[in-house]
Amino acid sequence: MAEGESNGRARWARQDDDLLPIKFGPVSNGEFHPQPHGPVVRETIRRTYRMADENSRRMGISRRQFLNSVTGAAATLFVLAACSKEEAKSRGRSAGGSYVVKVGEKSLPGTVGESTKIPQPLGKVTLPAGAFEISVEPIQISGGELLRLRSLTLTPIKS
Repeated sequence: MAEGESNGRARWARQDDDLLPIKFGPVSNGEFHPQPHGPVVRETIRRTYRMADENSRRMGISRRQFLNSVTGAAATLFVLAACSKEEAKSRGRSAGGSYVVKVGEKSLPGTVGESTKIPQPLGKVTLPAGAFEISVEPIQISGGELLRLRSLTLTPIKS
């Protein structure tokens, strides 16, 4: 926090994120003192300013112009997501590991990747007519959880 004089009144504000298009945490009009940013937000601010410096120079505009653009807002959110992901991994809260999908007598191994929204083909299974049990079993959990399974798709193929 920084204290300054403005028209005879004390002004309290965090100066570290003044230029960012997205404000982190509460801001103050001088009636209260906002809490200092945590380590993830401080690192996000530092990296966003560095990214703004590099990209504004490359684009031939000022850092302020870059940060006030839609690109500046997108850069801020991109850096916040990256910092949050790194912090989650450091605490062991991210998903990760390996698993096996069992369909009848067939086992199809898989690994949890970086992106959770990309379908992961595991292989082909030939099944005779009838009912089968399908299970997903962990082999190794390297994060706080293995995965959050949203769907399992079996696609018939013609031979």
